[in-house]
Amino acid sequence: MKFVSPPKLEKGFRQILSFSEEMEARGSRPGSKVLSFETVSSGLEVAAALRLAASEKVIWLRRVRMADSMPMGVESSFLWARLFPDLPRRFDPGTSLYRALANVYGIQVAFVDEVAEVGLATSEEAQLLEISEGSPIFIFSRTSYIHGGQPLEYVKSFYRGDRYKIVHRLTQQVRGSSGD
Repeated sequence: MKFVSPPKLEKGFRQILSFSEEMEARGSRPGSKVLSFETVSSGLEVAAALRLAASEKVIWLRRVRMADSMPMGVESSFLWARLFPDLPRRFDPGTSLYRALANVYGIQVAFVDEVAEVGLATSEEAQLLEISEGSPIFIFSRTSYIHGGQPLEYVKSFYRGDRYKIVHRLTQQVRGSSGD
């Protein structure tokens, strides 16, 4: 019996795209299963990323992100609740958060810092992603900023290692003619 796996989706780091935009650009239909959408205390990791006090309230949106009904990742997004007090009422968590921030609040993400690591799926992550416990996963930590450098969002994501690959374009820096 021969098994042919579908091609892996590229996770590029050249431009800022939401998960929905990435999937649409690759011809897939994005979707989400909302696991939680609530206001919570930020905690140390989120507070540090968003430059808030650890007791500051944030909106926590945790979703399984899907492409063509296949679970691809689990994302936990944290936004400063003081900036978006009515977000739970004005945003459909099954849709693109970045589009809502732009369309509803007029806020555009200007730049992001994103760190990619590898890990092994816990039993909960494996269940949500429909993979075996201990399967390889990518762990992404991302802080999004608006113009002027204020942190807007902190995201911690776990993506299937069997469905993603990371692609970078590197260019040679132009050097002087002295043969540096």
